[in-house]
Amino acid sequence: AERPDASPESVLRNLNRYLHLTLSRHAIFVTAIVMRIDAREGTIEYVNAGHPTAFMCREGKPCDHLESTAMILGATDDA
Repeated sequence: AERPDASPESVLRNLNRYLHLTLSRHAIFVTAIVMRIDAREGTIEYVNAGHPTAFMCREGKPCDHLESTAMILGATDDA
């Protein structure tokens, strides 16, 4: 909310750092998908951190598989 222009990658990077600092000592890790959809431009940006493959389905087109692009959140402090 503070940075509506933040990229999905930036959001997950910051969330990963927070989760690593607060939950990793309890061996709690998280999967997540963050998307930015621009309906005017017809674009989607996404990052998938260890979440199972998501599917984006559009009318009249085959579904696209949105594979994982990063490891689970909180496992390391590395961005």
